[in-house]
Amino acid sequence: MSNLYIVENNHNQRILRGEWSLIQWNPDIATEELLNIGVALNVGGELQFKMLDYFERLTCLFDESVIQHLQGVIELSEHALKNNCTNFSDQIVWKTKGNTKGSSESEILDRLYKRVITLGKPCQNKNQVRTDFKVVRSDALITRITKNLRDEFKDDQNLLRFLPTEKYIQYQDDSFLVPLRSEEAFGSIVSVVSPNAEKITANYLTNVNDLKAASVISGKEPTFFVLTPSDDELNKLDNDKAVRIDSLIESLNRKQKQQGIHIESEHSEDVLRDKMALWAKKQAA
Repeated sequence: MSNLYIVENNHNQRILRGEWSLIQWNPDIATEELLNIGVALNVGGELQFKMLDYFERLTCLFDESVIQHLQGVIELSEHALKNNCTNFSDQIVWKTKGNTKGSSESEILDRLYKRVITLGKPCQNKNQVRTDFKVVRSDALITRITKNLRDEFKDDQNLLRFLPTEKYIQYQDDSFLVPLRSEEAFGSIVSVVSPNAEKITANYLTNVNDLKAASVISGKEPTFFVLTPSDDELNKLDNDKAVRIDSLIESLNRKQKQQGIHIESEHSEDVLRDKMALWAKKQAA
């Protein structure tokens, strides 16, 4: 049962009260040093969380390989936490901190994040131009974008039914990520907003392969929604690397189109969400 519940104050305002937890990372098991990298809430039996997505401060402590390792750890953590698994790695420490309250889950998470995730605060050197690439992780994108669509569709049950709370389909011993589902079609989402080509490929193929397998098993038409880096983000990279990443994403999309997957690719999250809303409305027609 969830530890988060709703009450109303004297002004009939909606207030959430519940228990929050701190997520910490141990860079080196030998040193036992812990760094705060995320905060979490238990909502309706499902964990909601906000993880570190700003890594500039870490460049003063670690080299690029360690930072990339942490980004991988965070992606792994998000997948585990989405499945309510909190004890999955010796490098990740879960600490239940106590009760909290706020007007919404996102407000609580944002407030706690700002309070305890020091690494997430921008560097204070005002003369320094921020050049770090802002990564958008797939799990966080899927949670955020489906929540926004549910809010948009809240008065239309005919559209809400295409956004099931459980994002995975179970088939025998396997589970497939399919967050958008209708009687005739399936849809899935991925973010390839990352400076790491290996992670782009791995995340893309993991999600699209889930979509393809589920679509074949269920006889549905697949659509894959891809969030790509904006030009502003690519300009933070050296030119050769930016060109390689841009070409990689184009190649991944092209190969899936050749296999019959309909691709919707945008660098704007708002535009991508609008395309998902249009997808849902077409399914309801």
